[in-house]
Amino acid sequence: MRKYKVITQKDRQLIATLYDAGTPLPTIAAAVDVSLATLYRELARGYTGAFNPKGCRAYSAAKAQQTVDQNIKRRGRSLAGAKKGTE
Repeated sequence: MRKYKVITQKDRQLIATLYDAGTPLPTIAAAVDVSLATLYRELARGYTGAFNPKGCRAYSAAKAQQTVDQNIKRRGRSLAGAKKGTE
């Protein structure tokens, strides 16, 4: 079984570069070492609302990172870090 992997900003930059170059999605997923489903979720996360010259949805690594940061902030403090039963 594959271990949990967090996509980093460097990974997002690699995805953006390969995606803009027209690299097939299975090849990008293998290069970043994530599943194809994870790559599709990442592309949706970084969708800018525009289309690139090839007619595909435009992906922005910065937009994806901003979305991740907002989601983490919105979650708040995790229960794993909180002490239970103390005030």
